[in-house]
Amino acid sequence: MRHPSFTNIAHRGASAYAPENTLAAFDKALALKPDFPEVLFNKANALNEQALLSDAVGCYRQALALEGFAAFFDLSEALADIGALARAGAVAFTDDGDCLADAGLMERALVAVRVTGRCFMQHCQEPSLTRGAVMNAGALADRLGVAGWPAEAEEIIIERDVRLNRPIGCRYHAQHLSSGGSVAIVRDARARGEPVSAEVSPHHLLLTEECVETFDTNYKMNPPLRTLTRTRSCPA
Repeated sequence: MRHPSFTNIAHRGASAYAPENTLAAFDKALALKPDFPEVLFNKANALNEQALLSDAVGCYRQALALEGFAAFFDLSEALADIGALARAGAVAFTDDGDCLADAGLMERALVAVRVTGRCFMQHCQEPSLTRGAVMNAGALADRLGVAGWPAEAEEIIIERDVRLNRPIGCRYHAQHLSSGGSVAIVRDARARGEPVSAEVSPHHLLLTEECVETFDTNYKMNPPLRTLTRTRSCPA
């Protein structure tokens, strides 16, 4: 099982400077644009793939000095050296864009992050319920003939994580909620004094699944837009 790597964030523009995704390409890009943190993160990714963790941490430290990113890691296979990365300046840990779906690995991640005093930020999406899904599950998805993405896929992960974290006490943040059921789980946890927080994106408060009816991909997102009933129940 390979060591997990910094997430490749070329979608933020680094690929324009180092399209080959090699160490030589990153070094050449940094010679042209030394203050571009995205290139540094991608170089760290390449170093980490070669098990050069100390060099990868150095790249991360340089990037953090330029811009206060959280630490993005691929935690889906094994845990990174969270302690070393926290000492290097990481302020939070996340697999954003992918859910840490393995419960055993999630428990170990919560313990490791708890020791550092940092926050774990979860992308709440049970993958087995969302494969091939493109919009909110329900009557509209059925009518359009597309695979639906149930709100339960989000709620199940938050409920599981909150339960796992209860004896651990790690700072836990549920990212970009789209369901009132998720908000209720977070609210209940906070009422018990647990270190749980969350946020809702503006589009999940202001837009609904009807926007997708014309197949306008501007409204296709992760998590998907929900029904008006679920949207109205999101504000805490």
